[in-house]
Amino acid sequence: MKSAAVSGPGWYEEKAWAVMLLVSLLAPAAWLTDLPGTGWREGLPEGALAAGMGLFGAAITLSAFRRRERWAWFVLWYYPAFFTAHILASGSGIPGMPLLLLSMLGLLLPVRRFFGSRPARRVA
Repeated sequence: MKSAAVSGPGWYEEKAWAVMLLVSLLAPAAWLTDLPGTGWREGLPEGALAAGMGLFGAAITLSAFRRRERWAWFVLWYYPAFFTAHILASGSGIPGMPLLLLSMLGLLLPVRRFFGSRPARRVA
């Protein structure tokens, strides 16, 4: 008799999409932290970028990522890349670092669901 932990995916693999949706919704927060230094008018292009990034990320997460389409997994690696660049450019890890870690967690937890386990090697 197989145990449930071995035969089926874990709850964390099933719900990783919720983590990525949270990242999509919080992504504009990186822009809001820079706003006091720039002002609304100067920061508007970056705000539009952040809002668009969140909107498209949420759309991909709620559709293709939930259906375990591999292209969506690869495309959502944009979040860790963006947050890394934000941290390096701003010199501050807040809120970039928590969002970086959260996005990486959301992408690494379901790796087996997207790519499966390795096939057993055949011994000749």
